[in-house]
Amino acid sequence: MNEIKRIIADIESVIAESSYPPEFLAAYDQMECLASHSGRETFLVRRKSDGQQSIAKCYDRKAFPIQPDTDMLLSLNGKGLPHFYEEFQNKNVICLIREYIEGRPLDVYVKENDLTREEIISIAAQLCDILDSLHSRKPPVIHRDIKPENIIVGHERQLTLIDFDISRAVKPGTESDSIIFGTKGYAPPEQYGFKQTDQRADIYSFGVLLRWLMTGSVRINNNISMDPALQEIIDRCTEFSPENRFDNIRQVKTSLLSAQNRSIRIPKIIYAVMGICALLFCVMGFALGRFTRVFSPSPVGETIPVFSEPLIEKAVRLQLRLDENSALSTDALAEIRQLYIYGNEAYADQEDYYKQDKAFHRQGPIHSLNDLELLPNLEMFFMVFQGQVNISALGRLKNLSYIELKHIQLEDVFPLSELPMLR
Repeated sequence: MNEIKRIIADIESVIAESSYPPEFLAAYDQMECLASHSGRETFLVRRKSDGQQSIAKCYDRKAFPIQPDTDMLLSLNGKGLPHFYEEFQNKNVICLIREYIEGRPLDVYVKENDLTREEIISIAAQLCDILDSLHSRKPPVIHRDIKPENIIVGHERQLTLIDFDISRAVKPGTESDSIIFGTKGYAPPEQYGFKQTDQRADIYSFGVLLRWLMTGSVRINNNISMDPALQEIIDRCTEFSPENRFDNIRQVKTSLLSAQNRSIRIPKIIYAVMGICALLFCVMGFALGRFTRVFSPSPVGETIPVFSEPLIEKAVRLQLRLDENSALSTDALAEIRQLYIYGNEAYADQEDYYKQDKAFHRQGPIHSLNDLELLPNLEMFFMVFQGQVNISALGRLKNLSYIELKHIQLEDVFPLSELPMLR
Protein backbone atom coordinates (compact mmCIF):
# COMPACT_ATOMS: atom_id res chain seq x y z
CA MET A 1 0.00 0.00 0.00
CA ASN A 2 2.86 2.42 0.84
CA GLU A 3 4.42 1.64 -2.55
CA ILE A 4 1.16 2.52 -4.33
CA LYS A 5 0.90 5.78 -2.43
CA ARG A 6 4.49 6.61 -3.35
CA ILE A 7 3.80 5.96 -7.06
CA ILE A 8 0.68 8.12 -6.94
CA ALA A 9 2.62 10.88 -5.22
CA ASP A 10 5.31 10.73 -7.91
CA ILE A 11 2.73 11.02 -10.67
CA GLU A 12 1.02 13.89 -8.90
CA SER A 13 4.30 15.71 -8.45
CA VAL A 14 5.03 15.46 -12.19
CA ILE A 15 1.54 16.64 -13.07
CA ALA A 16 1.76 19.47 -10.56
CA GLU A 17 4.93 20.70 -12.19
CA SER A 18 3.03 20.84 -15.49
CA SER A 19 0.52 23.28 -13.97
CA TYR A 20 -2.47 20.94 -13.94
CA PRO A 21 -5.53 22.38 -12.22
CA PRO A 22 -5.16 21.85 -8.46
CA GLU A 23 -8.88 21.02 -8.18
CA PHE A 24 -8.33 18.10 -10.53
CA LEU A 25 -5.42 16.80 -8.45
CA ALA A 26 -7.45 17.20 -5.27
CA ALA A 27 -10.43 15.27 -6.64
CA TYR A 28 -8.73 12.39 -8.46
CA ASP A 29 -5.85 9.94 -8.03
CA GLN A 30 -3.91 9.35 -11.25
CA MET A 31 -3.59 5.55 -11.56
CA GLU A 32 -2.02 5.18 -15.01
CA CYS A 33 -1.00 7.29 -17.99
CA LEU A 34 -2.72 5.59 -20.96
CA ALA A 35 -1.44 7.91 -23.71
CA SER A 36 0.61 11.05 -24.17
CA HIS A 37 1.05 12.85 -27.49
CA SER A 38 0.41 16.10 -29.35
CA GLY A 39 -0.36 18.15 -26.27
CA ARG A 40 -2.81 15.58 -24.90
CA GLU A 41 -2.51 13.17 -22.01
CA THR A 42 -4.97 10.46 -21.10
CA PHE A 43 -5.09 9.09 -17.56
CA LEU A 44 -6.94 6.32 -15.84
CA VAL A 45 -8.04 8.06 -12.65
CA ARG A 46 -9.88 7.15 -9.48
CA ARG A 47 -12.22 9.60 -7.79
CA LYS A 48 -11.09 10.08 -4.19
CA SER A 49 -14.59 10.54 -2.82
CA ASP A 50 -15.97 7.12 -3.82
CA GLY A 51 -13.20 5.23 -5.65
CA GLN A 52 -14.97 5.30 -9.04
CA GLN A 53 -12.65 4.82 -12.01
CA SER A 54 -12.85 7.31 -14.87
CA ILE A 55 -10.83 8.60 -17.80
CA ALA A 56 -9.20 12.04 -17.62
CA LYS A 57 -8.29 13.69 -20.93
CA CYS A 58 -6.00 16.67 -20.35
CA TYR A 59 -5.19 19.22 -23.06
CA ASP A 60 -2.26 21.64 -23.03
CA ARG A 61 -3.72 24.94 -24.24
CA LYS A 62 -0.47 25.93 -25.96
CA ALA A 63 0.51 22.58 -27.52
CA PHE A 64 -2.87 21.21 -28.65
CA PRO A 65 -4.32 23.35 -31.48
CA ILE A 66 -7.97 22.40 -30.94
CA GLN A 67 -9.64 23.52 -27.74
CA PRO A 68 -12.31 20.94 -26.82
CA ASP A 69 -15.90 22.13 -26.89
CA THR A 70 -16.55 21.30 -23.25
CA ASP A 71 -20.18 22.42 -23.34
CA MET A 72 -20.87 20.08 -26.25
CA LEU A 73 -19.04 17.14 -24.66
CA LEU A 74 -20.67 17.56 -21.26
CA SER A 75 -24.07 17.50 -22.96
CA LEU A 76 -23.42 14.20 -24.77
CA ASN A 77 -25.56 11.31 -23.63
CA GLY A 78 -27.13 8.22 -25.08
CA LYS A 79 -26.39 4.61 -25.89
CA GLY A 80 -22.94 4.08 -27.31
CA LEU A 81 -21.54 7.39 -26.09
CA PRO A 82 -19.36 7.88 -23.01
CA HIS A 83 -20.80 10.11 -20.32
CA PHE A 84 -18.71 13.20 -19.54
CA TYR A 85 -18.82 14.07 -15.84
CA GLU A 86 -17.00 17.34 -15.29
CA GLU A 87 -14.14 19.60 -16.34
CA PHE A 88 -11.25 21.34 -14.63
CA GLN A 89 -9.19 24.08 -16.22
CA ASN A 90 -6.77 26.89 -15.64
CA LYS A 91 -4.79 29.13 -17.98
CA ASN A 92 -2.53 26.23 -19.04
CA VAL A 93 -4.56 23.00 -19.08
CA ILE A 94 -8.11 21.73 -19.61
CA CYS A 95 -9.03 18.39 -18.00
CA LEU A 96 -12.19 16.56 -19.01
CA ILE A 97 -13.41 13.59 -16.95
CA ARG A 98 -15.45 10.94 -18.73
CA GLU A 99 -16.87 7.50 -18.05
CA TYR A 100 -14.49 4.54 -18.08
CA ILE A 101 -15.72 1.99 -20.64
CA GLU A 102 -15.02 -1.70 -20.03
CA GLY A 103 -14.10 -3.61 -23.17
CA ARG A 104 -11.58 -3.93 -25.96
CA PRO A 105 -10.82 -1.63 -28.89
CA LEU A 106 -12.33 -2.86 -32.15
CA ASP A 107 -8.93 -3.47 -33.76
CA VAL A 108 -7.98 -5.80 -30.90
CA TYR A 109 -11.41 -7.44 -30.87
CA VAL A 110 -11.23 -8.23 -34.59
CA LYS A 111 -7.79 -9.84 -34.17
CA GLU A 112 -9.16 -12.08 -31.43
CA ASN A 113 -12.39 -13.05 -33.22
CA ASP A 114 -13.04 -14.36 -36.71
CA LEU A 115 -16.08 -12.24 -37.57
CA THR A 116 -18.71 -13.50 -39.99
CA ARG A 117 -20.36 -11.29 -42.59
CA GLU A 118 -23.49 -11.07 -40.44
CA GLU A 119 -21.47 -10.05 -37.37
CA ILE A 120 -19.70 -7.33 -39.34
CA ILE A 121 -23.02 -5.97 -40.59
CA SER A 122 -24.37 -6.03 -37.02
CA ILE A 123 -21.38 -4.05 -35.73
CA ALA A 124 -21.64 -1.58 -38.62
CA ALA A 125 -25.38 -1.08 -38.08
CA GLN A 126 -24.82 -0.43 -34.39
CA LEU A 127 -22.20 2.19 -35.24
CA CYS A 128 -24.74 3.80 -37.58
CA ASP A 129 -27.11 4.24 -34.61
CA ILE A 130 -24.37 5.90 -32.54
CA LEU A 131 -23.44 8.29 -35.34
CA ASP A 132 -27.11 9.05 -35.95
CA SER A 133 -27.48 10.18 -32.33
CA LEU A 134 -24.58 12.61 -32.91
CA HIS A 135 -25.65 13.82 -36.33
CA SER A 136 -29.26 14.38 -35.18
CA ARG A 137 -28.25 16.93 -32.57
CA LYS A 138 -28.84 20.64 -33.07
CA PRO A 139 -26.35 21.60 -34.36
CA PRO A 140 -25.06 18.21 -35.61
CA VAL A 141 -21.92 16.87 -33.94
CA ILE A 142 -19.25 15.40 -36.24
CA HIS A 143 -16.81 12.97 -34.64
CA ARG A 144 -14.16 13.31 -37.41
CA ASP A 145 -11.98 10.42 -36.19
CA ILE A 146 -13.90 7.20 -36.81
CA LYS A 147 -11.40 4.32 -36.66
CA PRO A 148 -11.14 0.92 -34.92
CA GLU A 149 -9.03 2.26 -32.04
CA ASN A 150 -11.80 4.69 -31.10
CA ILE A 151 -14.54 2.06 -30.90
CA ILE A 152 -14.80 -0.04 -27.72
CA VAL A 153 -16.52 -3.44 -27.88
CA GLY A 154 -18.04 -4.16 -24.50
CA HIS A 155 -20.34 -6.73 -22.92
CA GLU A 156 -22.51 -8.62 -25.43
CA ARG A 157 -20.73 -6.79 -28.28
CA GLN A 158 -22.10 -3.39 -27.32
CA LEU A 159 -20.16 -0.57 -29.00
CA THR A 160 -19.08 2.72 -27.48
CA LEU A 161 -17.54 5.51 -29.56
CA ILE A 162 -14.77 7.35 -27.72
CA ASP A 163 -12.07 10.00 -28.31
CA PHE A 164 -13.85 13.24 -29.19
CA ASP A 165 -10.59 15.22 -29.35
CA ILE A 166 -11.26 16.69 -32.78
CA SER A 167 -15.04 16.45 -32.86
CA ARG A 168 -16.94 19.63 -33.65
CA ALA A 169 -20.40 21.01 -34.18
CA VAL A 170 -21.34 22.01 -37.72
CA LYS A 171 -21.19 25.78 -38.14
CA PRO A 172 -23.52 27.09 -40.87
CA GLY A 173 -21.89 29.50 -43.30
CA THR A 174 -18.31 28.29 -42.66
CA GLU A 175 -16.45 27.35 -45.85
CA SER A 176 -13.74 25.17 -44.30
CA ASP A 177 -12.55 23.78 -40.97
CA SER A 178 -10.17 26.03 -39.09
CA ILE A 179 -7.85 23.14 -38.17
CA ILE A 180 -6.74 20.28 -40.44
CA PHE A 181 -6.84 17.07 -38.43
CA GLY A 182 -7.65 13.40 -38.84
CA THR A 183 -6.26 9.88 -39.12
CA LYS A 184 -4.57 9.05 -42.41
CA GLY A 185 -6.60 6.57 -44.42
CA TYR A 186 -9.84 7.24 -42.54
CA ALA A 187 -10.18 11.03 -42.88
CA PRO A 188 -12.11 12.30 -45.95
CA PRO A 189 -10.54 14.76 -48.43
CA GLU A 190 -12.51 17.74 -47.13
CA GLN A 191 -11.04 17.21 -43.68
CA TYR A 192 -7.69 18.34 -45.11
CA GLY A 193 -8.89 21.87 -45.80
CA PHE A 194 -11.01 21.57 -48.96
CA LYS A 195 -14.24 22.64 -47.27
CA GLN A 196 -16.10 22.49 -43.96
CA THR A 197 -16.80 18.99 -42.74
CA ASP A 198 -20.35 17.86 -42.08
CA GLN A 199 -22.05 14.54 -41.39
CA ARG A 200 -20.75 13.11 -44.66
CA ALA A 201 -17.19 13.27 -43.32
CA ASP A 202 -18.12 10.62 -40.74
CA ILE A 203 -19.89 8.65 -43.48
CA TYR A 204 -16.64 8.57 -45.47
CA SER A 205 -14.70 7.28 -42.44
CA PHE A 206 -17.47 4.76 -41.78
CA GLY A 207 -17.05 3.42 -45.34
CA VAL A 208 -13.30 3.01 -44.84
CA LEU A 209 -13.94 1.23 -41.53
CA LEU A 210 -16.40 -1.15 -43.22
CA ARG A 211 -13.79 -1.90 -45.90
CA TRP A 212 -11.27 -2.62 -43.15
CA LEU A 213 -13.70 -4.96 -41.42
CA MET A 214 -14.34 -6.85 -44.67
CA THR A 215 -10.79 -6.98 -46.08
CA GLY A 216 -8.39 -6.14 -43.24
CA SER A 217 -7.15 -3.04 -45.10
CA VAL A 218 -8.24 0.59 -45.44
CA ARG A 219 -6.98 0.69 -49.02
CA ILE A 220 -8.84 -0.35 -52.15
CA ASN A 221 -7.64 -3.74 -53.34
CA ASN A 222 -9.19 -4.95 -56.58
CA ASN A 223 -7.60 -8.36 -56.07
CA ILE A 224 -9.91 -9.05 -53.14
CA SER A 225 -13.36 -10.27 -54.13
CA MET A 226 -16.00 -8.82 -51.83
CA ASP A 227 -19.73 -9.06 -51.34
CA PRO A 228 -21.25 -6.87 -54.13
CA ALA A 229 -23.90 -5.33 -51.86
CA LEU A 230 -21.35 -4.27 -49.24
CA GLN A 231 -18.91 -3.14 -51.94
CA GLU A 232 -21.60 -0.83 -53.28
CA ILE A 233 -22.14 0.68 -49.82
CA ILE A 234 -18.41 1.20 -49.29
CA ASP A 235 -17.95 2.78 -52.71
CA ARG A 236 -20.74 5.28 -52.15
CA CYS A 237 -19.62 6.13 -48.61
CA THR A 238 -16.07 6.85 -49.78
CA GLU A 239 -16.81 8.98 -52.85
CA PHE A 240 -14.31 11.85 -53.14
CA SER A 241 -17.05 14.46 -53.37
CA PRO A 242 -19.38 14.62 -50.33
CA GLU A 243 -22.30 15.33 -52.68
CA ASN A 244 -21.97 11.83 -54.14
CA ARG A 245 -22.07 10.04 -50.78
CA PHE A 246 -25.09 9.02 -48.76
CA ASP A 247 -26.93 12.09 -47.48
CA ASN A 248 -27.12 10.75 -43.93
CA ILE A 249 -26.09 7.77 -41.83
CA ARG A 250 -29.67 6.47 -41.68
CA GLN A 251 -29.53 5.79 -45.41
CA VAL A 252 -26.33 3.84 -44.82
CA LYS A 253 -28.00 1.67 -42.17
CA THR A 254 -30.99 1.05 -44.45
CA SER A 255 -28.62 -0.18 -47.17
CA LEU A 256 -26.79 -2.39 -44.66
CA LEU A 257 -30.01 -4.03 -43.48
CA SER A 258 -31.05 -4.51 -47.10
CA ALA A 259 -27.74 -6.28 -47.76
CA GLN A 260 -28.30 -8.42 -44.67
CA ASN A 261 -31.81 -9.42 -45.79
CA ARG A 262 -30.44 -10.26 -49.22
CA SER A 263 -27.95 -12.67 -47.63
CA ILE A 264 -30.82 -14.43 -45.86
CA ARG A 265 -32.66 -15.01 -49.14
CA ILE A 266 -29.63 -16.06 -51.18
CA PRO A 267 -29.21 -19.55 -49.63
CA LYS A 268 -32.68 -20.55 -50.86
CA ILE A 269 -31.63 -19.63 -54.39
CA ILE A 270 -28.33 -21.44 -53.97
CA TYR A 271 -30.03 -24.59 -52.80
CA ALA A 272 -32.30 -24.53 -55.84
CA VAL A 273 -29.35 -24.00 -58.19
CA MET A 274 -27.39 -26.73 -56.39
CA GLY A 275 -30.27 -29.10 -56.87
CA ILE A 276 -30.42 -28.39 -60.59
CA CYS A 277 -26.63 -28.67 -60.86
CA ALA A 278 -26.67 -31.98 -58.98
CA LEU A 279 -29.24 -33.33 -61.43
CA LEU A 280 -27.14 -32.15 -64.39
CA PHE A 281 -24.01 -33.68 -62.90
CA CYS A 282 -25.82 -36.97 -62.45
CA VAL A 283 -26.89 -36.95 -66.10
CA MET A 284 -23.42 -35.90 -67.25
CA GLY A 285 -21.81 -38.45 -64.97
CA PHE A 286 -23.98 -41.20 -66.43
CA ALA A 287 -23.09 -40.08 -69.94
CA LEU A 288 -19.40 -39.92 -69.14
CA GLY A 289 -19.51 -43.28 -67.45
CA ARG A 290 -21.46 -44.77 -70.34
CA PHE A 291 -19.41 -43.42 -73.21
CA THR A 292 -15.94 -42.64 -71.76
CA ARG A 293 -13.40 -44.28 -69.50
CA VAL A 294 -11.55 -42.62 -66.64
CA PHE A 295 -8.89 -45.30 -66.98
CA SER A 296 -7.33 -46.53 -70.16
CA PRO A 297 -6.28 -50.19 -70.53
CA SER A 298 -2.60 -51.01 -70.45
CA PRO A 299 -1.09 -53.59 -72.77
CA VAL A 300 -1.27 -56.22 -70.01
CA GLY A 301 -4.88 -55.48 -69.08
CA GLU A 302 -4.24 -53.25 -66.04
CA THR A 303 -6.09 -49.91 -65.97
CA ILE A 304 -3.88 -46.79 -66.05
CA PRO A 305 -5.19 -43.60 -64.38
CA VAL A 306 -5.58 -40.64 -66.75
CA PHE A 307 -5.04 -37.08 -65.46
CA SER A 308 -6.67 -34.04 -67.06
CA GLU A 309 -4.38 -31.53 -65.27
CA PRO A 310 -0.69 -32.08 -66.19
CA LEU A 311 0.58 -30.11 -63.20
CA ILE A 312 -1.35 -32.28 -60.75
CA GLU A 313 0.05 -35.36 -62.50
CA LYS A 314 3.55 -33.88 -62.15
CA ALA A 315 3.00 -33.36 -58.40
CA VAL A 316 1.79 -36.96 -58.13
CA ARG A 317 4.82 -38.33 -59.94
CA LEU A 318 7.13 -36.35 -57.64
CA GLN A 319 5.46 -37.98 -54.65
CA LEU A 320 5.91 -41.41 -56.19
CA ARG A 321 9.42 -40.61 -57.53
CA LEU A 322 8.37 -41.64 -61.01
CA ASP A 323 9.44 -39.99 -64.25
CA GLU A 324 6.96 -38.97 -66.93
CA ASN A 325 7.41 -42.22 -68.84
CA SER A 326 6.71 -44.54 -65.93
CA ALA A 327 3.28 -46.12 -65.67
CA LEU A 328 0.92 -45.15 -62.86
CA SER A 329 -1.28 -47.59 -61.02
CA THR A 330 -4.30 -47.23 -58.76
CA ASP A 331 -2.43 -48.98 -55.94
CA ALA A 332 0.40 -46.43 -56.17
CA LEU A 333 -2.02 -43.49 -56.16
CA ALA A 334 -3.67 -44.84 -53.02
CA GLU A 335 -0.33 -44.39 -51.21
CA ILE A 336 -0.18 -40.62 -51.77
CA ARG A 337 -0.88 -38.58 -48.64
CA GLN A 338 0.19 -35.06 -49.70
CA LEU A 339 0.64 -32.79 -52.74
CA TYR A 340 2.49 -29.45 -53.14
CA ILE A 341 1.80 -27.03 -56.00
CA TYR A 342 2.89 -23.40 -56.26
CA GLY A 343 2.03 -21.46 -59.42
CA ASN A 344 3.34 -23.41 -62.40
CA GLU A 345 5.60 -25.68 -60.34
CA ALA A 346 5.10 -28.83 -58.25
CA TYR A 347 7.26 -29.97 -55.31
CA ALA A 348 8.06 -33.29 -53.73
CA ASP A 349 7.84 -32.26 -50.08
CA GLN A 350 6.95 -29.44 -47.71
CA GLU A 351 10.55 -28.33 -47.22
CA ASP A 352 11.10 -27.73 -50.94
CA TYR A 353 7.67 -26.12 -51.23
CA TYR A 354 8.47 -23.45 -48.63
CA LYS A 355 12.12 -22.77 -49.38
CA GLN A 356 11.84 -22.20 -53.15
CA ASP A 357 12.08 -18.63 -54.44
CA LYS A 358 8.51 -17.94 -55.47
CA ALA A 359 9.20 -14.49 -56.96
CA PHE A 360 9.65 -15.88 -60.49
CA HIS A 361 6.69 -18.22 -60.53
CA ARG A 362 3.98 -17.68 -63.12
CA GLN A 363 0.31 -18.23 -62.36
CA GLY A 364 -0.54 -21.90 -62.51
CA PRO A 365 -2.75 -23.52 -65.18
CA ILE A 366 -5.04 -25.52 -62.89
CA HIS A 367 -8.80 -24.98 -63.36
CA SER A 368 -10.26 -28.12 -61.77
CA LEU A 369 -9.30 -30.47 -58.96
CA ASN A 370 -11.22 -33.45 -60.28
CA ASP A 371 -7.93 -35.35 -60.70
CA LEU A 372 -7.61 -35.48 -56.91
CA GLU A 373 -10.38 -38.07 -56.83
CA LEU A 374 -7.75 -40.47 -58.13
CA LEU A 375 -6.00 -40.04 -54.74
CA PRO A 376 -8.50 -41.52 -52.25
CA ASN A 377 -6.16 -41.28 -49.25
CA LEU A 378 -4.89 -37.72 -49.77
CA GLU A 379 -4.54 -36.00 -46.37
CA MET A 380 -2.71 -32.71 -47.05
CA PHE A 381 -3.08 -30.49 -50.11
CA PHE A 382 -1.11 -27.27 -50.77
CA MET A 383 -1.94 -25.10 -53.79
CA VAL A 384 -1.02 -21.45 -54.33
CA PHE A 385 -1.22 -18.87 -57.13
CA GLN A 386 -3.72 -20.24 -59.65
CA GLY A 387 -6.54 -18.63 -61.62
CA GLN A 388 -10.18 -19.50 -61.16
CA VAL A 389 -10.43 -23.03 -59.79
CA ASN A 390 -13.32 -25.41 -59.22
CA ILE A 391 -12.58 -27.19 -55.93
CA SER A 392 -15.76 -29.28 -55.74
CA ALA A 393 -13.73 -32.50 -55.85
CA LEU A 394 -12.21 -31.68 -52.44
CA GLY A 395 -15.56 -32.36 -50.83
CA ARG A 396 -15.32 -35.97 -51.88
CA LEU A 397 -11.90 -36.65 -50.32
CA LYS A 398 -12.93 -37.76 -46.85
CA ASN A 399 -9.38 -38.18 -45.56
CA LEU A 400 -8.32 -34.56 -46.14
CA SER A 401 -7.27 -32.98 -42.85
CA TYR A 402 -5.25 -29.94 -44.01
CA ILE A 403 -5.71 -27.67 -47.03
CA GLU A 404 -3.69 -24.57 -47.94
CA LEU A 405 -5.24 -22.47 -50.73
CA LYS A 406 -3.82 -18.99 -51.37
CA HIS A 407 -4.02 -16.42 -54.19
CA ILE A 408 -6.72 -18.36 -56.00
CA GLN A 409 -10.13 -17.32 -57.33
CA LEU A 410 -12.45 -19.95 -55.86
CA GLU A 411 -15.79 -20.58 -57.47
CA ASP A 412 -17.26 -21.94 -54.23
CA VAL A 413 -15.99 -23.01 -50.79
CA PHE A 414 -19.11 -24.98 -49.89
CA PRO A 415 -17.44 -28.37 -50.67
CA LEU A 416 -15.05 -27.86 -47.75
CA SER A 417 -17.97 -28.10 -45.33
CA GLU A 418 -18.37 -31.76 -46.36
CA LEU A 419 -14.94 -32.82 -45.05
CA PRO A 420 -15.18 -34.61 -41.68
CA MET A 421 -11.42 -34.69 -41.01
CA LEU A 422 -10.58 -31.10 -41.96
CA ARG A 423 -8.99 -29.34 -39.05
